[in-house]
Amino acid sequence: MLQFRRLRLENIGHRAAGFKSLILDLTGGPSSVDGHPTQPVDVILWLRNGGGKSSLLSLIFSLLLPAKKDFIGAAKAKSLAEYVPDGQVSHVIVEWGDSDRPASGAVLLAGGVYQWRDRQRPADPSGNWDRLERRWYLLRPRTGGLELDSLPVRTEDGQLTMSMYVKALEAANKTERRLDLAVADEQYEWEEHLESNGLDPQVFKIQKAMNQEEGGITELFKFRTAEEFVDFLIDLVVDPAASIAARAALSKHADKLAARPAWEMEERFLAEAVLRLKPVQKSTAEVAVAEQMLYQQARIARRASEHIQAQAERQALHATTLRREADTAEREAREAEGRVEERKQRVAEVREVAERLRKADRRRDHAAQVEAVADAEREAVAWKAVPWLVDLADQETERREAKDLLACAQSEQAPLREAVEHAGAELYAKLEDGLARLAVESEQISAVLKTAAEQAEAGEREYDEAAASTGRAESRAKFAEEALKEEQAKLTAAHRTGLLGRQEDPTEALARLVQEEEAATEQAEQARRQVEAAREQATSIAAEQVSCASRLSTARQRHDQVWEQWNALSQDRRDLVADLRLKELAGIGEEAEELDLDSVGEDLVAMLTDQLLAADKQMAAERVQAFEDERLRDGLEQDGFCPPPREVEKAVTALREQGAPAVAGVQFLRETVPAHQHDAVIAAIPHLIGGVVICGPVPGGDLEALARRAAVALPTVITISTDGQAQVLSSKPLGDIAVLPMRPSVLDAEAGEEELLRVSARLATVDDRCAAIVQRREADRVLRGQLRNHLDAFDARTRAGLKELLGQLDEEVNTLTERTSVLVHQSADVEDAGRRAEGRLAQYTAVLRALAAALPQVKSLVETARAVEHWVSQRQHAQAEVREKRVAAKACKDRWQAAMEQERGAQAALRQCQTRVERWKGWTQEIRQDLSDEVLDTARPATVPEGSVQALRERWARTRRDWLNGISDTALQQRLTAAETAIERLNQKLAEVGSAARAQATELLDQADTLDAEHLAARIALADRALKGAERVEAEAALLLRQVTKEHEEAATALDDFPGAQAPVFDSTQEAQEQLRSERQLLDQDRALAQVRHLDAEKIHRRADQAASHAAQLRQSAGALSTASDHPAFGQSTDGAPEMTADALLLEQHGLSAVTAQPLQPHDAEQIKDALVREVTQADRALERARTALRKDVQKVERHAQQPEYVHIVDGRLRERLQHDLTTPTRLATLLEDIEERERQVVALLAESAEDQARVVDACTSTVEAVLDSVEEAARHSRLPKNLGSWSSQRFLSLELRQRARGDELARRLSTEVDRLISALPASAAGRASALPEAIPLAKRLVLAALGGRGNIVAKIIKPTQSLDTVERESVTEIQKFSGGELLTVSVLLYCTLARMRAAQRDPRIPGGVGTLVLDNPFGKANYRPFVDLQRRVAAAHGIQLMYTTGSNDLPALGRFPLIIRMRNGVDVRTRRRYIQILERYGDAVATGVSRAQDDGITTAHLLRRAVLHTEAKPNIEATQDAV
Repeated sequence: MLQFRRLRLENIGHRAAGFKSLILDLTGGPSSVDGHPTQPVDVILWLRNGGGKSSLLSLIFSLLLPAKKDFIGAAKAKSLAEYVPDGQVSHVIVEWGDSDRPASGAVLLAGGVYQWRDRQRPADPSGNWDRLERRWYLLRPRTGGLELDSLPVRTEDGQLTMSMYVKALEAANKTERRLDLAVADEQYEWEEHLESNGLDPQVFKIQKAMNQEEGGITELFKFRTAEEFVDFLIDLVVDPAASIAARAALSKHADKLAARPAWEMEERFLAEAVLRLKPVQKSTAEVAVAEQMLYQQARIARRASEHIQAQAERQALHATTLRREADTAEREAREAEGRVEERKQRVAEVREVAERLRKADRRRDHAAQVEAVADAEREAVAWKAVPWLVDLADQETERREAKDLLACAQSEQAPLREAVEHAGAELYAKLEDGLARLAVESEQISAVLKTAAEQAEAGEREYDEAAASTGRAESRAKFAEEALKEEQAKLTAAHRTGLLGRQEDPTEALARLVQEEEAATEQAEQARRQVEAAREQATSIAAEQVSCASRLSTARQRHDQVWEQWNALSQDRRDLVADLRLKELAGIGEEAEELDLDSVGEDLVAMLTDQLLAADKQMAAERVQAFEDERLRDGLEQDGFCPPPREVEKAVTALREQGAPAVAGVQFLRETVPAHQHDAVIAAIPHLIGGVVICGPVPGGDLEALARRAAVALPTVITISTDGQAQVLSSKPLGDIAVLPMRPSVLDAEAGEEELLRVSARLATVDDRCAAIVQRREADRVLRGQLRNHLDAFDARTRAGLKELLGQLDEEVNTLTERTSVLVHQSADVEDAGRRAEGRLAQYTAVLRALAAALPQVKSLVETARAVEHWVSQRQHAQAEVREKRVAAKACKDRWQAAMEQERGAQAALRQCQTRVERWKGWTQEIRQDLSDEVLDTARPATVPEGSVQALRERWARTRRDWLNGISDTALQQRLTAAETAIERLNQKLAEVGSAARAQATELLDQADTLDAEHLAARIALADRALKGAERVEAEAALLLRQVTKEHEEAATALDDFPGAQAPVFDSTQEAQEQLRSERQLLDQDRALAQVRHLDAEKIHRRADQAASHAAQLRQSAGALSTASDHPAFGQSTDGAPEMTADALLLEQHGLSAVTAQPLQPHDAEQIKDALVREVTQADRALERARTALRKDVQKVERHAQQPEYVHIVDGRLRERLQHDLTTPTRLATLLEDIEERERQVVALLAESAEDQARVVDACTSTVEAVLDSVEEAARHSRLPKNLGSWSSQRFLSLELRQRARGDELARRLSTEVDRLISALPASAAGRASALPEAIPLAKRLVLAALGGRGNIVAKIIKPTQSLDTVERESVTEIQKFSGGELLTVSVLLYCTLARMRAAQRDPRIPGGVGTLVLDNPFGKANYRPFVDLQRRVAAAHGIQLMYTTGSNDLPALGRFPLIIRMRNGVDVRTRRRYIQILERYGDAVATGVSRAQDDGITTAHLLRRAVLHTEAKPNIEATQDAV
């Protein structure tokens, strides 16, 4: 395995992490040469996070994977171009060592040289990737020669350019032997050089995927399914060249295999087409007969439909007459209803007036009750004020007494008193004058208020009347508008429906319709004459069609019989020609040419006769042999020896009958001679074997005479050896001696037992042999009969006669068919002419019917046009009236609103005046309480003082206050104050009840003087009860008023429904009510009259409906018959009565004609219709059955020909022939022959395709077997090293492939998968080879198919544990659930196993294999020391060097590695660029240093002091290095 020894980077990297001239030595360990370590070891490349580890890995992998897409940072739009500086030549060189030859040192150098074109780096390096120049090289270094350190990167003159560097290498290659320099300018060349030197690019791609991010190896080894894991194994361990053969075979035969489904479908299509073509001809004649029967029945039904239709028209005309009568009755009913509407309007008018008068009465009653409530309320309030007046009088008396007592004290206050009196007199005089003026003003305002109220009431009444008039005018206008719209809608509808022309008025339309009616009547009569002429012509053609159809049917039947005879004889001939027995007799093979029965047929008959005779002889021989075998079996079973020949037995029997004691010679020999002497005796007396021995005296003494009597010859001894010879001899004349052959079982018992078994077995199968002979004999006899009959019935002369007869019948059928077609066309033309005439007749009849229906409508439209003019005038008049009424109503409303405003102003002025009067009267009362009348009269001024009342009031209050303050008697003053307070309070209460109530209370005070307190309280309660009674009566009056108002509103609303209504005038409510009753009686009378006329109209309508119903039923029957008779004219009839017309048949069969149809009733027509429809339906069903049979046969062929799966498979011309050549027998025969010939061609193509499929499956089978063996080999290569506790020598990976197929099953599965692959290829032959999967993906698919699909793979690994003391296997799908350390350890172990496996699977002529695993910071996920040790041990066992990069300071984990190279990212002061430098290198002492670092105390410390560069962004200084 090739491992990293050293790494050299020159002038490469970006500004934040560059490599100026860096050599990383990855060797170490105990073995060394001259003190320098030479063996690559596991190594830690330490560099702080963000220091450039990813850049280092990117440069290493960019050398081994030069494609731009394979750059580690490609996903982030990074590329190698960003790492090549301006004006520099960059180098990345890796020195490799071989783990299998550690003492050999460096065995390979791989380097890459990069520079920008013209040595100038563009502003956008990644965007100018094509300007980057790259070259790669491989060489084998030599100690003391060209090595990593001595590469000509630089000379004394400076750095060499790329071209100079390559030339220097090439020059060195010429001078030094065995450098094996290889330079590559293109990526594919470089990959080939790497591959040929043991550096597998596929392994580097996997490692690159592991390092896309830190700890990325764990993501690579997560598998959702076991199938994904196997796919990963195949990618890693299977050589792509192993599966190229399968893809090459598939690509080679793809076109033929892709065509195989089409050929199979075409073969199915052809075989099915032959089966479906034969029944087509047979159904054609049956269809022709059924067509003629249906045609005759349809003509009869059509004539019946015409007669019934005529009766329907008569019924429809009668219904029209009745409807006119009904319309008259309806018009009278509408007139009555019109009067009803007028009566309703009159009732509404009278009702509205009556209700308005009732409302006025109720309003007056309610006003009176309101006044009564006001009077009662005033009286109740007055009675409540009486006690207050009594108290007021008492308080005034108290105040006078207090004032009198204070009068003595007033002498000293005379000036103030005089001032008070003077001010009081002036205020009093001013108040009296003001009250007088307010009284006048109140009267004036009251007069104005009364006038305004009257004006407002009058204005409201005028406005109501104006609004009602306006509403009535609007209703009339609305009614006129609606009526106008309704009439105009009728005209518009007539224009829209076409009853009226676009610019045509009803009068013009009426004239036009009258003209059209006359023209339509004339055209209908002409069409009727044409229909009769067409019927007569159709009858004559039908007679000829009957005759022609009969002849055609006979000819077709004869043709079918001859054709079937020809087909049957031809099929018999083909069967006989293909018969294997006849070919056997003729002495030709199965695949040889066909027999010529005409030349060898008689010979074959003779040979079959000979075979029958031979079979008979063979049967007799079998029976004879069976008899002989039975005799032998009986003898063997009885004696244990084979009996003598039958002739000997006969001779013994005959001699014994003559009295001689004879026995067979062999019996004598067997019974008298010992077994060991048999041979000697036989040699001495050979004729003893077939002879007879007489044991005793010969009767008569003469042996010859005895022999003659017994018919036994005295033979001469003749030696023979076969049964056949014995039979020949035994058949010779007497006198000869026959010696039969001797069987071993004759003398030997053991041979007898064996002979018995043979004889028994032969007898057990004698029936089967005889049955086979009989079967063959019978088959030959049947075959001879078939051949004899065929030769007699289908010889050359007979065939020629049949062909000639078929030609004659074809010609006759074609002639009759053409004549029938001509007659069909003529009949169709006549039928079309008749149908067109009938259509014109129906058209003009419909026109006449439409005109008959349209004329009344147009006449109605003439009246409608007149009504439109009337309603236009009415609408204009109503609209003018509406405008006038609205103006008048607006004026009335303005006057009403002005009066209301004036009324509200007068009411407000009156209220103000009354308020001032009340206030001023209170002031006068206060003055009169303080000043006597004498004082007021004395102090009254001569004129009314000037100034306002308020000013005089304030002066009075001030002088009075000054005067009162001058009085010093406190007790009197308090009495006076209390009395005045009480008086003021009582005056306030009395002021609240109003002056009117106070005045009335003053009047009632005289009555109260005679009442005591109890009676006064009772009188007050009586006044309250009177008030409540008045309020109750007022509420009832208000309720009645509301009810009457509601009824009036309802009446007014009802009146609004009648436009143009006028309110009548009545003197009283009673008169209005009487008039209302009268109008309602008249309304009821008109309504009853309308109902009566409606009933009459309904009766007439029912009669018209009945007539129309009869017409509709008759039309329905006629329509049903017309529909039933709506069949094309087939041209011929087979009813046996061609001379009879349809009318005669209709009258004879159903009693219907033009005369008998006049009294026809619907139920009779229905019966005739049912019978005719049934007959037509039966004929139609018969035709439909025949057509269905034909259609099914034809459709089977057409469907078969039109099936979409065959569109692109079968020749379009053949499919077209299958759709068009189905009616002519000659074409059909030719078509069948063509189909059979094509079928034979397709079968041959399928056989060739099957051979190609077998070749492809064989190649795929080899590939699958190799791939599966490699996959299973991976598990064997996963054996762990020793010294791992329970894990020692265990297989880390276990793999079970369930359902793995072999042999025929494997071939079947792969054949199915090949079919899937081929079916997925594009239709174009040009793209099939390129569309096939590549070698490895193809192998994956084939492997999955060989295993029977998904779910048949079980892959497990050993789950790492902390102490490695247990072996716990988990599925590979569970790896993704492992912890970080477990997952990383499993991933590393799997990689090592698979990398070793891939190297072992490589071409043995190519040494090496990638023996270094590079990982970016795996300690981020796993730093457990036992796991790290496990990784290193397994990697070492597989020859894998671990090279981990990290920035972690986890010394226990890092210390497990023999070599740590600590690097730093420093700044070049001159260029301000950062370069990666080696800071420290720790060898085997790392583990010891780690253990010491974990002890207490410090053993060694290193202090690094350096200046802080002002260019560094971070101020922190690197601290002391770790203690070691």
